[in-house]
Amino acid sequence: MFKKFDNPSTKNTSSDITITFNELKKIYNPLFSQKMKVADIIQTYIDNTNNDSLFEELRLRYLSMYLFNSNLTNEKWSSDKIRLAISQTLDPTIVEQIVYSDNFTNDKLYSDVKSFLDEEIKSQNPIDIDELILNAVSHWGIEFIHQKIFIQILARIFSDYNLIVDITNYEDQILYFNNLKYWGQDSEDFIPCEVLILNKHIKIKLGIFEETINLSSQEVIQVTIKKPDESLDWYMITIDDLTLLVYNQNDKKRIYEHYNKINEKFAIEAAENLDRIKEFQTNIPNELIEISRNFINVYLSLGLIDRDNYLMFESLIADNVYTALNLDSSNEERNEIIDRISKEPDLYNNVNSHKVNYDKMLKISGRYINLSEVLHSGIMWPLIRSESIPIFSDKWETEYGRFFETPNAKTLNSYIDAYCKNLDIPTKNAICVGLFTYYLMNHNVFPDEINGNYLKCNTIVVNKIFERLEEIELELFENKLNNTKNKQSQVSISDVDLMDGFEFESFISLLFTNMGYNTVVTKGSGDQGIDVLAEKNGVKIGIQAKCYSNNVTNKAIQEVTAALKHYQCSKGIVVTNSYFTDSAVTLAKSNDIVLWDRDILKRKIEELF
Repeated sequence: MFKKFDNPSTKNTSSDITITFNELKKIYNPLFSQKMKVADIIQTYIDNTNNDSLFEELRLRYLSMYLFNSNLTNEKWSSDKIRLAISQTLDPTIVEQIVYSDNFTNDKLYSDVKSFLDEEIKSQNPIDIDELILNAVSHWGIEFIHQKIFIQILARIFSDYNLIVDITNYEDQILYFNNLKYWGQDSEDFIPCEVLILNKHIKIKLGIFEETINLSSQEVIQVTIKKPDESLDWYMITIDDLTLLVYNQNDKKRIYEHYNKINEKFAIEAAENLDRIKEFQTNIPNELIEISRNFINVYLSLGLIDRDNYLMFESLIADNVYTALNLDSSNEERNEIIDRISKEPDLYNNVNSHKVNYDKMLKISGRYINLSEVLHSGIMWPLIRSESIPIFSDKWETEYGRFFETPNAKTLNSYIDAYCKNLDIPTKNAICVGLFTYYLMNHNVFPDEINGNYLKCNTIVVNKIFERLEEIELELFENKLNNTKNKQSQVSISDVDLMDGFEFESFISLLFTNMGYNTVVTKGSGDQGIDVLAEKNGVKIGIQAKCYSNNVTNKAIQEVTAALKHYQCSKGIVVTNSYFTDSAVTLAKSNDIVLWDRDILKRKIEELF
């Protein structure tokens, strides 16, 4: 947003202005009448004005009005702009002598600048020296940065605040442009403006309004220059998301060289920092490893298993360039998930809580990292990613290992085949598939170049699982076509649709019996949310059976979750001949409840009956 800014000015009554203007007209109009260029008029003004009066506010306003009324300028120039034009024409030593010989004493200027910077500093946390200097120069005028007294005053003020700043380095770093156009998002048009640039800060001034744009200090600045047509007299320069129109080669060159120099400096610093990170990673303290493991188990478990949560989390930490170099996701994937935020605010709120905890963890881990704070995430995120592989692999083996027969051939396809043929594993459950992905990563069945990338590995696993399940379904279909057994013994999903609630519960009990479980159907209305108990290999499962024509809501998830402790079950399953609502799926993920929808049930029936 643009904000209004005020410039120091001399107060006069309207009658004084009228008299003064009339006198100024009598003095200057005859002198200017034969001059047809702005530069000639400025020079004539300087030649015929006492030094003490050159920068008087009313004279500057008169000069601006004369240039505008004479059609030499397209708009009335501000006092700052007139003052700048005069200063650029004068010898700098004369400017310094003039500016401070009349309205301002050194002490008065010091007081004014300090008062201004006091307010600026209060609004900044942390303090940004570049932005402070840019705001001061914008407020007092670009010519002030070339004056020794102004530099001395800034240095004195920064010293008062115990800020170590070599202010003399800034004189040649500030770029000023007074003939550019800025693309306004609100107006959707290019607007004439003045532009001040200092390092990664850009100040846009539109008349009495201004806006400061601070480019990321941790990224390469993207600068593109286009000239849509050679016949045009302007260039379109895009600096990250900011678009300007530049009307001469010199301004274009100055802007490009400025950011090219910044990017070159950043590249050198980034390379040095990456070397520091690599060196640190060769001997990571045990305390950091323990912190990362505890953080995964306590705060980030679902965030590292659920694909959407994983993508969203990486999009929240990608603003750190040293973290961005170690992400599983691509820019395109992160942009897609960010676009979904507006449609699924709960997704953002859930993952943002992970980000809050992640930032706290970084502060604690910083006690063991003797490097700049900006590098901490670049160390901890790769550590979390690597430690999550054995942690979640062990979790999968704990929950499903007793049901899973490790294939003789240790290939990805053989593992997928064994997984899909196992009737005790909820093969399409996202949490189960995610844990299985980590299990496979821990067994190094993926190519080396992607084995540590959960998102890429998970994509491969999901695709292969669905491909193999489709093949198995086709094989079962073919077997039925060739089956010579009594077809009347077959049960189909259509038969299930005709069952009432009690019949469906008994059928689910029979289905799990065929899977090798010992089962018990609980007592009707007093079942406390569990319809069937199934036990095998010491694992007790509580099953709720829902024979519905509509989608099953999250109420069923709440009921089975609450009943697990009552029945001393280690896992809960909800089975339906229908499907689940989105809220039910989300709640099931959060409570580790397995969902069997119509598709899964249909496949189980075809395999077992």
